[in-house]
Amino acid sequence: MILGLREILNRYTRASIGGVCVVLLVTVVFGYSQMKPGKLPAPSAYFTADDGKTFYADDSTIVAPFESHGQPVYGAQVFECADGKRFVGYLERAVSPEAKKIVEEGRRAAAEAFVEHPTAGPSAELMNSIRAQLEIKKPGETKWVPANSPEADRIYAVKCADGSVPAPAIP
Repeated sequence: MILGLREILNRYTRASIGGVCVVLLVTVVFGYSQMKPGKLPAPSAYFTADDGKTFYADDSTIVAPFESHGQPVYGAQVFECADGKRFVGYLERAVSPEAKKIVEEGRRAAAEAFVEHPTAGPSAELMNSIRAQLEIKKPGETKWVPANSPEADRIYAVKCADGSVPAPAIP
């Protein structure tokens, strides 16, 4: 039996969101590389300092958490529903200062791999090693969970108010 796109997304939510994030990263990096050959600026990512109530775009090479104006800042995964409304689906942070370094190196390696092989993108192994250094949570919740844990599937399953699956928002 052939599954429809929506059924596949619902059945394999975690893998689908991870795949979409990788495709978006690859698309942004490729777009920048086409605009400025030889000089690849850092793509943007979203961040929040108020648990997802508001968010802003900044350099994606920055790894959260960090402090700004005395407030902790976390990575914000922003989504957009069909009505155009954008919202933070979940927050992410590195689990330790050592993990931040691993994530930074992993993201740099992913960008370099893409520049060398634009159609291949970063390896699943590389993306899994990055994810192993991160924790995620939904806005308003207090408990952070490992990004590569089965418990994270619930958090990755972002939905619009009408129950539809939102699209990742590009900064």
